[in-house]
Amino acid sequence: MQKDMYMIQESNLPKYMITIVLLLFSEMLFPQNGGGYEIIIDDDYHSSPSCIINYDSNIILTGFQRPLNSIYGSKTCIYKINNWGDTTSMHYSIGYDSTVFFKSVIRLTNNHLLVFGAYGKIEWTNKQTNAIMVLELDSELNILCRKNYPLPQNYWDPLFKVSITEDSTIYLAGSFKIDGISSLERLFLMKFDTQGDTLMTKFPDYPIGNPTRVYDIMNRENSNGILAYATGFSYEVLQVLEIDSCFNMNISDIIDPLNSICYNFNVKPFTDSTYLMSSDSYESGNKNKITNDIQVDIMSYEHEFLTRRFLGRPDTSDIPAWINAIDFTDKNNIWVFGALDHLPSDPIYAEAFVYLLDSTLEVKGLKYFEGDISYNASLTNATPDGGCVLGGFLTDWQNNQSGDMDIWIKKVFPEDILTNAEDTPDPNDRDVLVYPNPFTDKLIIKTIRKGLKFSLFTINGITVLETKIENNMTFELNASILEKGTYIYKITYKNRVIQTDKLIKF
Repeated sequence: MQKDMYMIQESNLPKYMITIVLLLFSEMLFPQNGGGYEIIIDDDYHSSPSCIINYDSNIILTGFQRPLNSIYGSKTCIYKINNWGDTTSMHYSIGYDSTVFFKSVIRLTNNHLLVFGAYGKIEWTNKQTNAIMVLELDSELNILCRKNYPLPQNYWDPLFKVSITEDSTIYLAGSFKIDGISSLERLFLMKFDTQGDTLMTKFPDYPIGNPTRVYDIMNRENSNGILAYATGFSYEVLQVLEIDSCFNMNISDIIDPLNSICYNFNVKPFTDSTYLMSSDSYESGNKNKITNDIQVDIMSYEHEFLTRRFLGRPDTSDIPAWINAIDFTDKNNIWVFGALDHLPSDPIYAEAFVYLLDSTLEVKGLKYFEGDISYNASLTNATPDGGCVLGGFLTDWQNNQSGDMDIWIKKVFPEDILTNAEDTPDPNDRDVLVYPNPFTDKLIIKTIRKGLKFSLFTINGITVLETKIENNMTFELNASILEKGTYIYKITYKNRVIQTDKLIKF
């Protein structure tokens, strides 16, 4: 059973600066005694997760919360969740006119945590944080110390990634907005020791014509700095910033042979000579043409494309999880997490999905998560026990349209993805996606399962359409002759109904 704990944090900070009451209601679905679980954290805030790491038999998740319809009173939180879904939480805030956002967590060799975030006094919507905060926590989430590093006066809202090298040097690379203006994003670099003290800070001054954005970072060999993956140094081309331990920098373009426009990159070391890269991709430089949207590549360390896989649906915009979309502990079980592209404020029912790939990027399994809620994908974290924790946020538009976003955490294992949906305990997972709903002239069925049959009935039970579903990932049905109205579909496998739902034709 899940437990929510009220935690009092002792530190050298004034007590008024720390919110110590746990203000959340957590609902855990289908616990499996150390197996998969799903948690929805409902706290009457606009909430979203920001970072996740493994910690012994637990995961550590950070999140951001702000009051509905306001930017003031924003706070942040950390959740520790064990293999059974039991949750411990700590919330942190700095006054009504300030905001705090934890963005990254590093685990130290003494089992303490270094949490890196941004904070500041809010001036207006696009000028909320203008300082870097480092908190040291013990394993029970008690705050041991806090250190603050203000940015220059007109530098606002830093976005960054953090990495620790084998020699225990911590690198931070990101971007800030000059005067809070998105078109004036610029690069900044910081280096820390394991006490959270800065060793070096640099704000490179380059004549950049486009906003600079750092999407992800990866350690270089021999702890000699980092590789930062960024855009903005040339028009709509991904750059690798080879940054050494003294912050000397060499900038190289990654030239995609398909001339794709790519965004939202994630990278992860794969073998001694390759790394994985995922991105949000648009074919042939045409962002207005929706095509295969999630791109996964095996890259050489010379930044050449070796193997590529496109995921997603060709007629909709499916995007990778916006903070981290790809992870693995077993090279034959690579997790890729994403969702339908939409604004969180859009009152639609949007599904999330997770692919399981092998070491050659062939698709092994695929599951969709649907329901009368809108899923937004944020984080992917493969766990040492072979599972994967998916993190995001959702809105229940059926019951609440006020902008109340709830954090959603789901742990799955390979067998949950490879096993038929009707044999799993999750009522919202699907092997087959039938869309759009409502539909007009065509229905599209997407699945990797074989030997299925699709049947469509009127509400009076009259069969109007029936066909076998071929195993070609995407199957299109002509529905133009159907009258407008409500229909019921059934998908059967060996004469057993495995999925059924309503469809509406406009």
